[in-house]
Amino acid sequence: MTIQRTTELTSRSILGAIPAALTATTTQAEKGSDDPIPTWFAAWGRGREMWREEASKTGGENFDTPECLNLDSANEQLSELIARTLATTVEGAACQLEWVRVDGAGDLCCSMHHLAIDNAIRALRTMS
Repeated sequence: MTIQRTTELTSRSILGAIPAALTATTTQAEKGSDDPIPTWFAAWGRGREMWREEASKTGGENFDTPECLNLDSANEQLSELIARTLATTVEGAACQLEWVRVDGAGDLCCSMHHLAIDNAIRALRTMS
């Protein structure tokens, strides 16, 4: 049997990298580097785009495939990080507020939205 190596990106390879990327970002944040929230927010946005692309396959009703479920789980983890972390920069606080706006689609629908708003407000008040 011959194994052929490729550098082609597939949704499966991207999905496989999400947990490692999340762990690397979390580890970097724990080491006291810059505010991790903008990085998490960007990854969350990319994850939403990837989920929409995956879900739109085969007529747009592809929500319960392993790929969609994995993307949803990864984005939920990112949402938890965004909501529960106190921003250390104005950009981080802005990302928290934008996450609430986008994720809530105009409604504060879950306790994580309230946490993110509370943390963003506290962060902005300590930075001023």
